[in-house]
Amino acid sequence: MTALPKKRPAPRIVRNKRLRAEVFARDGGICSQCGVYDAKWEHDHEIPLAMGGRDDLANSVTRCRRCHRAKTSGEAPVRAKADRLRSRHDLTRRRKQLLRART
Repeated sequence: MTALPKKRPAPRIVRNKRLRAEVFARDGGICSQCGVYDAKWEHDHEIPLAMGGRDDLANSVTRCRRCHRAKTSGEAPVRAKADRLRSRHDLTRRRKQLLRART
């Protein structure tokens, strides 16, 4: 009997520690949305990186866990639709390339 391969844990993404420190120095762990201090504050991007936002101080804010979760869950349907449209566009473009290659 063979052993099953071990499942690797998902890598933890740590983007820019210096930027995170600058955001904390600016905001002090106080949520930019509700104004509550959270010891386990989260670094968030006003315009998500997946939607073309920049990873800089101007686009970075402090959010408490509750506000960050609410914002992210609200963006999920928009991001999913954009991914579907991008996928369809890529398929259409590939189909046209194949048709041109045949002629």
